[in-house]
Amino acid sequence: MKNYLLCFFVLAAAVVLLPRASALLPDREEEPFLGVLDAESGEIFSLPLEDYVIGVMETLSLPPEAEARKAIAVAIRSRALYCKEHTPVHKNAALCNDPACCLGFATEEFSPENVSAAAETAGQVLTYQGRPAAALFHESAGKYTASAFSVYGVEVPYLQGVRNLEEGVTEAFTFSREKLLSLLGIPSRIPPEDLFWGYDRFGRVQVLEWESGSLTGEQVQSLLGLPSTCFTLSLGVEKVHILCHGRGNGVGLSLNGASILAREGKDYTEILAFYFPKLSLET
Repeated sequence: MKNYLLCFFVLAAAVVLLPRASALLPDREEEPFLGVLDAESGEIFSLPLEDYVIGVMETLSLPPEAEARKAIAVAIRSRALYCKEHTPVHKNAALCNDPACCLGFATEEFSPENVSAAAETAGQVLTYQGRPAAALFHESAGKYTASAFSVYGVEVPYLQGVRNLEEGVTEAFTFSREKLLSLLGIPSRIPPEDLFWGYDRFGRVQVLEWESGSLTGEQVQSLLGLPSTCFTLSLGVEKVHILCHGRGNGVGLSLNGASILAREGKDYTEILAFYFPKLSLET
């Protein structure tokens, strides 16, 4: 699990070489470059940091508020620089361009809104003890964001759960009792009532156990096709009803929550401080 977390921290959007936004960004002479591993050739090419930041933003369903986008730009930049310092997966490259490995890839054009968000926060990084932090983000958390420990089993001091402002996206799922057991690989002789569901203090499923096996919350989420591990179950005579809250792993900054904070008048520095109270914003 610890290795998985390390992999997750260095996974980032796979990026294709794009037309540079040189005319719209500040002076780029001293801009850092990121090493990107080409999955097909095995060669490493360099990508300007701000091209990477904007390229990742292009792959996300971002809120319309400018302050929320600025917060997200800082988070992406911070995690990219964290990846540059911690590269256990790609060795000499912080990122790769394999969509099966990384989060996605950029489009061919940069939107003015994303260029502006990157330009207005250029060079700003979230740090922990003076080093770039892995500022993770997700789509929607629900009432609480999750800690890194509750999701990955690794304690990260600055990735702790916080009381969120959103209820989160709520979706309902229904399975027959037989289908639920089949999808989870649990013997049909075991009734759903005999399953043990272990929750963390943020309301997320950490573990599912039965007499001869167990699954992590993320494994359950994947096997059932749920948008998050924050869910509750209701057992009927023939059906199992699941109510799921939020989308994504819930760790770090919530895109939906950032939007709510921005609409309340918070600027990007306040949004970042809300989700990452133990981090410092440095230039």
